Amino acid sequence: MKRYRYDYSFYRTVNVKATIIYDTIKELYTCLGLNRPLVCYLPIAFNPTETVYNNIGIMWLTYEPTDTIESIRRQLSEGSYQVFGTNFLLNYGCTKKNQGTSIRKSVDAVITIVFSEDDQIISKMWTFRHISDYPVYVAVNSLLLPQKNCVMITRTFTVSTPAFDIRKSELTYQELTLEDFYLRESKENDN
Repeated sequence: MKRYRYDYSFYRTVNVKATIIYDTIKELYTCLGLNRPLVCYLPIAFNPTETVYNNIGIMWLTYEPTDTIESIRRQLSEGSYQVFGTNFLLNYGCTKKNQGTSIRKSVDAVITIVFSEDDQIISKMWTFRHISDYPVYVAVNSLLLPQKNCVMITRTFTVSTPAFDIRKSELTYQELTLEDFYLRESKENDN
């Protein structure tokens, strides 16, 4: 398992979410060296219930080199019903035991995004200790700075597949160890 972090910023566009997702899945496509559409999903959190602790819904997205920010925006808009449908299936026991594992194994990546306007946290990253069921987990922290019309991004790839080659990227990533996360987290908590 490998972890890579990249920090960048861009001027706020009409659709910040679509821009962030487009940049992320375009980079995933490049690093995975795919010759087919990239398939990923976005987990969307719901409040925990008495019966469901990890209460989420998911939205599937695909990416091909012909996609644009606008085509990704349309996928987000047109696919939003998936979040409620998958959450309903989870909450009402309509899924088979361990079906989540097979779903996670059927995608190229899972992308989690957090949006914030708290400028005390410029760069925040997260991951998990163990190898995941999916090839790549992407954590994206986005800090919206309205006064500067800017969005600051920390993007972390946690990679569990040998198909992912960061050298294919034109960007410069920092390779991380799990200890980097815990050292950084303890320093942030001390402040």
